[in-house]
Amino acid sequence: MWTPTKNQKFGVAISNFDTDLVPQALRLEVGETVQILEECRGWYRGFSTRNRNLKGIFPSQFIHLKPFRIDNEGIYETVTPVEDPVVQEAASVLREWGQIWKDLYVVLGTPYGDQELWDAVRKTMMDIADWRKQLITGTLTSDQIAQIKLKVTRKIDWGNRRLGLDLVPRVNGDMVDPDAVSVVELHRVHVLSAETSQAHSQGLGTLGKKKDRRRAQSHHLFFCMRDFSYHLGEDAEVFFSLYDAQKGKFISERFLVKLPREGFFNYVEKIHSNCTIFTDLGSADLASDLYIVAHVVRVGRMLFSESVKKSSSHCYRRPHGVAVFKLAPSVLQGADGEVELTGKLFTSDEKDFWQLPELVLKKQSNKYSIMSNNASY
Repeated sequence: MWTPTKNQKFGVAISNFDTDLVPQALRLEVGETVQILEECRGWYRGFSTRNRNLKGIFPSQFIHLKPFRIDNEGIYETVTPVEDPVVQEAASVLREWGQIWKDLYVVLGTPYGDQELWDAVRKTMMDIADWRKQLITGTLTSDQIAQIKLKVTRKIDWGNRRLGLDLVPRVNGDMVDPDAVSVVELHRVHVLSAETSQAHSQGLGTLGKKKDRRRAQSHHLFFCMRDFSYHLGEDAEVFFSLYDAQKGKFISERFLVKLPREGFFNYVEKIHSNCTIFTDLGSADLASDLYIVAHVVRVGRMLFSESVKKSSSHCYRRPHGVAVFKLAPSVLQGADGEVELTGKLFTSDEKDFWQLPELVLKKQSNKYSIMSNNASY
């Protein structure tokens, strides 16, 4: 007889379980977490946390039970594991850094590769994984646990700083719950955490040494679209973003300007509504090979050959063209004040649309063509 479980509610698979030989079985892979609903003679019935709708049975010896907490006990209860916050953070960081580490490996043989950074991330991930394993075993003394937790948090903060990721605000090594403190207090904690992390990364963690309190300056770029002289004859959307040619990637979010089918008119209210600020640009961004890229997408007919009346009830979004504008160092440093940039519109096959800026910068003219008229910014 199947009986509801009380003390065994949550576990993790320690071995793969194939469903070919057992009817109504739940396929499991090593490391997969499960919520247990019922038990019977060495078998559990439940579901994987990856898919709550798919339920099945699996052997109890394949599951390692873990401490848990029940929220909304009853039919709609939610079971979550109770783990040490540092252990959970280490697991999340390893998953996040793992993808970044793979991306660094892909570009190792290119001019954008960084062998030193790749080696440093690899060593740091191995250290964090080893320390996390020691914390999970439960064989350490309280002093050893506190020491290893401090090592883990310092390594995580160092890695996030080195990879350009967000830093975690901490008090005495413990993460701060942003919902439990005010915005002002959270900002203060974040500043102190950043200074502490930087001091440790430079080997200046002792109180007897003077800390370097210089903060990294952030810069902002004000952008305004003044005119768009290319007339499409239908509605259009223009997405502006900053592109780092040295790294070969976009470094900002996209700013959207909507153009009516009647064309863009240079009214004062239009000027003010089509402006934005690209914020938090670091000194490294200003020293890089920076461009403003405009992706133009037309909204309306599927093909230009279609009649307007025939397609009036359908609005298709189709790639149309791309404009690229070089930002000179003097513009980024604000020496020239307001600068007007004028460029041409390029087009290509739709499959190459989002790679078109890179093709234009590399001057692979066989893969794109130039449209007439200009766009001013």
